[in-house]
Amino acid sequence: MFNAKINFFLILSLVLLLGFSCDTGYDDSTRHRSQQTHDYGNKGNNKKNKKQTLQEKYQNNDFSSSLEDGGNRWIWQKPELVVGQIGPLEGKVVADIGAGPSGYFSLYIAYNEKVKKIIAMDIDKEAITYMSMLQQLLAKEIQPRFETRLVEPDDAKLAPEEVDVILIVNTVTYFEERVKYFRHLMDGMAPGGKLVIIDFKKKKTPVGPGISERLAIGDIEEELHAAGYKRVVSDDRTLEYQYIVTAYKNVN
Repeated sequence: MFNAKINFFLILSLVLLLGFSCDTGYDDSTRHRSQQTHDYGNKGNNKKNKKQTLQEKYQNNDFSSSLEDGGNRWIWQKPELVVGQIGPLEGKVVADIGAGPSGYFSLYIAYNEKVKKIIAMDIDKEAITYMSMLQQLLAKEIQPRFETRLVEPDDAKLAPEEVDVILIVNTVTYFEERVKYFRHLMDGMAPGGKLVIIDFKKKKTPVGPGISERLAIGDIEEELHAAGYKRVVSDDRTLEYQYIVTAYKNVN
C-alpha cells in the first residue's frame, strides 16, 4: 500500500508538471466550468499556452508550470481520508463523475488493488483524451482497472446496475436538474449502492468558488430525498472546507 501511495503521487506530480489547467482545453459549449470545479486556487496558469491543446502539450513535453500551480490540493482535499470514508472497495466498480481534467480521485482509487474498476467520467473530450493518456503511464497491472468514459451533462451513460459507488467531487453544483439527475444515477447503481457527494461548504474558504456558486448541505440532502434515496448521511466535520454527503439506493 505504501508503494501504491508513492506511485500515485508520482503520477499526480506528472499531471501537475504537464501544466494543464481546466480553462485551457475545455470547450465553452460544454458549460463545464472546470476552472472552478477542479482547479481551485490555481492562480499560476500559463497564459502563453492558453490555446494549446492537451495532446499538443503532452507531445511537446510542455512542463512549463510548476508544482505550485494547484499543487497543494492534497492538503485540503485529503484523498486518502475521503476514499477511506467511502468504505471498503473490494470487488467494487466505482464511477467518478466530473473526474477531469486530471482524474485526481480516479487515479488514486485505481491504485487500490482491491477495487474491481474505476470509471473516470467527464463531459469534455479533451479531459477524456488527457486521462486516457495518463492511463498509459500506469503500471500494466493497474491499467485494466482504469477506464475513461465521455458522458453527457444529463446522462452518465451508466448501464443498469453497472456500478456500486458513484463519486461526485466539486461538480454537483453545476448540474442543472439535480433531482432528475440523482434519480437517473440510481438506475445505474447496483442494489445497496451508494452515491457520495463532496463539495464546498457554503461559507468563505481559502479555496473554492464564490459563495453564490455553492450549495448548502441541507439543499443537497433535500434533493436526494426528493430523488428517492431512502437514507442520506451527512458529514461536515471530516474535511475543513467541504462536506461529504452519502446517499444509499436502498436500505434493509
